[in-house]
Amino acid sequence: MSSGFALSVGAMAPFAIGQGGAAGSRLGRACIVVRMADSADPREPDSSAEVEDDPRDAQPSVTRQVSTAMVRLYVEQFGRGPRTVSTRYCGPDMIVSVLGDSLSAVELNLRDLGKAKEVRDVRMLFQHATEPKFRAAVEEITGRRVVGFMSGLDVTNDLSSEVFTLESEAS
Repeated sequence: MSSGFALSVGAMAPFAIGQGGAAGSRLGRACIVVRMADSADPREPDSSAEVEDDPRDAQPSVTRQVSTAMVRLYVEQFGRGPRTVSTRYCGPDMIVSVLGDSLSAVELNLRDLGKAKEVRDVRMLFQHATEPKFRAAVEEITGRRVVGFMSGLDVTNDLSSEVFTLESEAS
């Protein structure tokens, strides 16, 4: 029996980044909640996903596409995708994706054995090795060059972040 995932997209607040003030009203966000399914291909998101966008999102298709790309890259890179991903613009030139529940069973076991540092080190090694794929995905979606890419992992809480700084549109 193959195990896959299905996507549903909607507004989500748990990863509240940069809210408040005048800039907060311009921030976009999309959240993809991934549910395990028995019949779906584990390498591809379900194309029939139900999509709901945050009405405050000035560019909902961009954040939705970045979220979907992050899920695909995680599946490709780590063998399983996150169960949640929240992507939003933080100002005009930065996109942040926060991905939850993406550690594999082996990584969770290592974490529980006190090897969180080793899990983080291996994840960061993979992130560094595949950085061009992450940059290319966001550049293709936004039509803008990625001038900075940062990746982080909180092993204890099973949260990852991908931060993309885009070349200013004025450039």
